[in-house]
Amino acid sequence: MRKKFFLSMLAIFYLISLSSCVWAKTPSPCIEASPLSFDFGKIKEGPIYKTKFRVDNCGDAPLRILHVRTSCGCTGVVIGKKILNPSESTNVMVTFHSAGISGPFRKYISIQSNDPTCPNLLLEIKGITVPQPGPRLVLEPWKVHILKKVNDKVFVKLKLTNKGTKTLIITKIIALHYNIRLLHNKQILIPPHTRKVLRLSFKTPPFIIRKFVFLIYSNDPNQPIHYLLVLPKIEKSHNFKQDFGCPACEEQRELNF
Repeated sequence: MRKKFFLSMLAIFYLISLSSCVWAKTPSPCIEASPLSFDFGKIKEGPIYKTKFRVDNCGDAPLRILHVRTSCGCTGVVIGKKILNPSESTNVMVTFHSAGISGPFRKYISIQSNDPTCPNLLLEIKGITVPQPGPRLVLEPWKVHILKKVNDKVFVKLKLTNKGTKTLIITKIIALHYNIRLLHNKQILIPPHTRKVLRLSFKTPPFIIRKFVFLIYSNDPNQPIHYLLVLPKIEKSHNFKQDFGCPACEEQRELNF
């Protein structure tokens, strides 16, 4: 009886040790980056700054980069390779657009991979941007939602703020849609640390369109062209034959978008 019990226990211990050995030998990727954080220090506002990170596969299975995301639209990322064999490495090039950003900043780059122990690796860039003398246009808001019917007139309020140290000059405003036309061509002078509200009006086209883009030209040295995005939730007109010709044509236009 004791002999059977001893043999059964020995068999159980053997199976446990065998399974642990099999688990230990399972290959897996391992992601590492150097450095994890980069400090630009004090930099001038306006230029584009670049740096790079090195990503290594320290495991014994292929490393797959699934997604690369940034915490801000001012940060761009380009990765050299998305599949790294064991002991291989690649560079992650990061660009930081400092225009319109003043003071301390901290941005993050998220690298998602098939590493089971670190599926989401965070890289960081930081620094302090020093504002440069000159005009600086801040558009508030840069995206506007409206609700209008087709063939109707739309009014949009622009809040133009000069956060610079010199007079801001708005030279012209152009609308980019089905009929490109100049909306405003008179110079607008905005003193430093002053806001001016500008009212624009335009007519919606005789068909459904998703968005309108406006270009605002100024003497801002860091960003001479600003973009205003108007997103209309356009209602259908009651007279389809007058506005679209027929309901089927209107439906087809919607499908094309």
